[in-house]
Amino acid sequence: MSIGSFNRRVRIEQQDTQSPHSDGIQWVLVDTVWADVFMDSGRTVIASDALISEVRASVRIRYRRDIRAGMRVVVDG
Repeated sequence: MSIGSFNRRVRIEQQDTQSPHSDGIQWVLVDTVWADVFMDSGRTVIASDALISEVRASVRIRYRRDIRAGMRVVVDG
């Protein structure tokens, strides 16, 4: 993998388990890194009378020891 393919900035976030707010899930920033993002597919569906866009993507970053299952990646937003 060449360095040139890591051309998008993405945010890695994890759930905030220490938050005093119990009215929803709070996400906190772990780091912002360069990544290779490949959009696999996308679709639009209606769920609960609302139009929802769903996009499936593959995100590749350099190896990091602090990445865990349950974290999320935010691309362009």
